Amino acid sequence: MATVQGASATLHEIIAYCLKCREKRPLQDPQAVYTAAGAPATRGRCPVCGTTMVKMGLTEAHASVPKPEKKPKDKHVTLNAMTVSVL
Repeated sequence: MATVQGASATLHEIIAYCLKCREKRPLQDPQAVYTAAGAPATRGRCPVCGTTMVKMGLTEAHASVPKPEKKPKDKHVTLNAMTVSVL
């Protein structure tokens, strides 16, 4: 088991797909994170090549990580260098 950085919770061995090695491998130094869209994920490194790997999905370690607030989407549309407000 690996300890989540900055959190007291522990993660079981999480298997993710390494795009560089093209094989499933356990995450090294896993960290519970949220994407810019607010989706939960776990980020870590490949133990063989060191490439950053991400496994999407909620884990028990996400309980100690604050979920980011959703930002309202911009309601302006740009059409051919002209900005139009959408109501």
